[in-house]
Amino acid sequence: MTPDFLITIDTEADDEWHDEGDRTYANIQALPRLQDLCDHHGLKPTYLATYDVTADDASREILQALSRAGNCEIGAHLHAWSTPPDYDLMPNIFQHSPYLHEFPPDVQAAKLDALTGILTEAYGKPQSYRGGRWAFDSLAATMLIERGYVVDTSVTPGISWRINGGYSPGSGGPDYSRETVRPYRLVLGSAELIEAPVSIAATGALRHLGHTPFESLGALGALCRRGLHKTGLCRMVWLRPGFTSAEQMHWVCDNLCRRGIPLLNLMFHSSELIPRGSPRVRTQAAADEIWASLGSLFEYVTGHVGVRALTLTSWARHWQEQHRSPTPARATSATLREAPTHG
Repeated sequence: MTPDFLITIDTEADDEWHDEGDRTYANIQALPRLQDLCDHHGLKPTYLATYDVTADDASREILQALSRAGNCEIGAHLHAWSTPPDYDLMPNIFQHSPYLHEFPPDVQAAKLDALTGILTEAYGKPQSYRGGRWAFDSLAATMLIERGYVVDTSVTPGISWRINGGYSPGSGGPDYSRETVRPYRLVLGSAELIEAPVSIAATGALRHLGHTPFESLGALGALCRRGLHKTGLCRMVWLRPGFTSAEQMHWVCDNLCRRGIPLLNLMFHSSELIPRGSPRVRTQAAADEIWASLGSLFEYVTGHVGVRALTLTSWARHWQEQHRSPTPARATSATLREAPTHG
């Protein structure tokens, strides 16, 4: 089996987690260098762009030039706090970075329409999507299907974001602790959305606990998860530079291939390509390490693993053709995961 290899990049402002001052987009200037690195290895990245990146003239022109070259894809990345329309019941919205599901359904739809519209005007209609702060639920899936999106990549298998607060008291993110790392389809009537989970594998003596929903226990569960991770008894290892070393990313690739997983889905943020672009990347040395890790991984997957390189939507179309069946592979309209509830 030849695994498919995706490069999915959250393409967003510098230091998105810092809410003070005007937004800057210096990291977007690093994308041509990234594209050259991908081209050198025959790889095809997918840039999942936010509304404000596309509204910035210089950033939009860079992405348009990359798109015209034909070796990449521009998809959608919805940051609910920076995508219009503004919602006047949420003052200091940039400080809290609310999840999309915290807004009323009509506001959620309007934000997705605004993002889809600006991306369509700039690059052509987007067909791939990732929710900001990993937000994704049954309503988001339905809205994406209705607007002709083909593939989502918001799911982080074995990871729960429930303890990560949003705007509202008691709010939190989605729980993907029981999700599979294998691709699957979500079906609504005669249309469907393909899910491309981020590649994450569990390691350690208690790795079988990797998909245990500890966060359902609240703060105690989160403490258990942290303890297992810090001791190495059960550590969730991402295909993600900066978050994971080059050697660990090699291990993730080998682990998933050995288990017959047909997809390797690498993710990172565009802002992690430059110093001071991210809380994790404060120095030039840290940025250099990101670039070195990417180079090492690209050499490994093309030379040692042997992968087929595709953009996100091209992969989804190919996966659909390979898995055509009269019965949905993973879900029906009745079993789309429910929107998170907060209390």
